[in-house]
Amino acid sequence: MVKLTINDKVVEVPEGTTILQAARQEGIKIPTLCYYEAIKPYGGCRLCVVEVTAGPRTSLTASCSYPVAEGIKVQTDTPKVLRARRLVIDLLWSRSPNLPILRSIANDLGLVAPSFPVGTANVSSAISAPGCAMNWSSWASSACRAGAPSARS
Repeated sequence: MVKLTINDKVVEVPEGTTILQAARQEGIKIPTLCYYEAIKPYGGCRLCVVEVTAGPRTSLTASCSYPVAEGIKVQTDTPKVLRARRLVIDLLWSRSPNLPILRSIANDLGLVAPSFPVGTANVSSAISAPGCAMNWSSWASSACRAGAPSARS
């Protein structure tokens, strides 16, 4: 068994469990689109992003494909996590505005309409901010979001 902390609660789960599975076991809701129990998770949609602290390092990662490890600390609803999820769903919803599941998830995350041009989800302005690497920690930072259309909160 592996002990970890999710949202300040100590949890013990079998080795090989993902963070998403551990969170669900504890009744913690993490949104997903690409996760399906019958196939190996790959983190494609990135909607299940969480903040993981392992030792001195904290990063955003897809909870569906991240295996639990002894002593890690997971936060599922920090401002950084919620900003990253809003960006992901905003991009997806802008691309496919008529899909009810995207509208539902977007509304759950506080969005009322897509922020990007509908049907294109052009992110060129979002990734052109100086010093922004294509990783989730940078995407969620306010400095990198400064050049992008803002997600409504």
